[in-house]
Amino acid sequence: AAARDAAVYGELLAEVKSRKKEMLDKAREEAQALVREARRETRAILTELRNGMKAEAAREREEALARARRALAGIEGKTELLVRRVSPAGETVVDPQPGQEVFLPRWGQRAQILEVVDDATVRVQVGTIKVNVAKSELEAVKRAREEKPGRVEAVGPAAPDVVLHLDMRGMRAADALAEMEKYLDDALLAGLPKVYLIHGKGTGALRAAVQEELRVHPAVRGFRLGEAGEGGSGVTVVELGGEG
Repeated sequence: AAARDAAVYGELLAEVKSRKKEMLDKAREEAQALVREARRETRAILTELRNGMKAEAAREREEALARARRALAGIEGKTELLVRRVSPAGETVVDPQPGQEVFLPRWGQRAQILEVVDDATVRVQVGTIKVNVAKSELEAVKRAREEKPGRVEAVGPAAPDVVLHLDMRGMRAADALAEMEKYLDDALLAGLPKVYLIHGKGTGALRAAVQEELRVHPAVRGFRLGEAGEGGSGVTVVELGGEG
């Protein structure tokens, strides 16, 4: 009887594991489809906007911007829903300490804590970038590693793995702007709220070209020069998301 019960238990356990795998596979397939759709829509929207920029009438230009921003807000909502569906919540960091490695799910990046600013905020370093974030955004790295296969960026090639900065130093302006366009598209789809464009100081020509393009980009909510710990005037910090 004991052997029979053990066999039945083993069969049930195997069936549960099989069904769980099927559910995860189905969720990831849906995730791939949604991200591919979002990418197609983003490209179409940006093309529409750039064509609208050629129009002489200011009204047509503003209407193109408004349409693009509304559509991009919809894509951002789809992406957020997708993340919630396939990304289980990670283990929060209760007592963050300087030097501790953490994961920032909203950014999709790992970071190192530099200092505890106050009861609600810590300063972290992500690559070469230093930034303040809320303690509530921190996840333990161990749990983040365990859950990574279920995150959107691990689903497949349709969801780009995007770093927080783009280094354009030494590029010609035309090449740098082309790289920036692709990078901003990918950063938007990856759900990054903020990115850092490294253009260097030099004569300021590349910085001017970059910022002129940012002023009319539909995915850009705002931008500013970097602070002392962010690279100063050699970096432009870009807030993504448009105006919705």
